[in-house]
Amino acid sequence: MKRNVWGFITSSRRDVYFKLALRHSSTPWRVYSLAHGRFIRTSRDARIAKDLERLGIIEGTKKW
Repeated sequence: MKRNVWGFITSSRRDVYFKLALRHSSTPWRVYSLAHGRFIRTSRDARIAKDLERLGIIEGTKKW
């Protein structure tokens, strides 16, 4: 857990995670988690993942 938090804090894309979180009424931590392999569980997660894909941060998506 500490490693993930530290990765979020030191991420070079933190500003992107914050902007996407504000746009989709979510948390930056959730956006970071989706960008790093968490499963998509809601339609909001799918919209966030689509934006991450459009920005070139992720390549594919996992649906649960």
